[in-house]
Amino acid sequence: MKDSHSLGARPRIGVFGGAFDPPHMAHVQLAQTAIAELSLDTLYVVPTGSALHKNRLLSAAQHRLCMTQLAFEGLDKVIIDACELGRSGVSYTFDTVYELHQQHLGADIYLIIGADQARLFDTWHRWTELLQLVTLAIAARAPEITPDTTQGDQNLELDHYRWHNQSLVKSVQNSRERPHPEMAVTLNMPSMSVSATQIRSSIKGGVDVSHWVSPAVLSYITAHSLYTP
Repeated sequence: MKDSHSLGARPRIGVFGGAFDPPHMAHVQLAQTAIAELSLDTLYVVPTGSALHKNRLLSAAQHRLCMTQLAFEGLDKVIIDACELGRSGVSYTFDTVYELHQQHLGADIYLIIGADQARLFDTWHRWTELLQLVTLAIAARAPEITPDTTQGDQNLELDHYRWHNQSLVKSVQNSRERPHPEMAVTLNMPSMSVSATQIRSSIKGGVDVSHWVSPAVLSYITAHSLYTP
């Protein structure tokens, strides 16, 4: 990557959304990977508001916001953005990205998502319009992309996603005016076998989760008796 502060360079903004219920080590690792590999100037970490795709009630917004602030505390270039938590009704990623696009006109915006989210990307609200505003940065997991895969081969792997092959998306990509109109790139994210669902279940069962969440987040969970029966 070129130095993002070189003469005439466009600002590079990342957007990383999630329920963060709770935020864990893999979330932090993904943020660090995105900042480094995409040469981001700023990464906005956005706790989800009311999410249409969630089949369970999320923890209270204030708890998730506080845990997210604790989890990413001290991480350079990260801004915790609570914009979705204040919206009424269902909160869509498109709305969040559009707001940031208006705030950072001329910036290159990268939307950081996991491989599981990428598989379903063409079910997202206004997804084709979203692709006109961002480049997807996909944290692919083995065995989809092996650790010794070259960057060129990684980009070929994107063709396995259904939406990546649609002619409509290809026309969107070709119509862009950005100097680097990639539709999607991959992040070389180390595999970490941890999920928020697993952490919640473990806490409910009395299993130690200190190796999955930061001490500050664990203290908050304990203090507020989160995820307990």
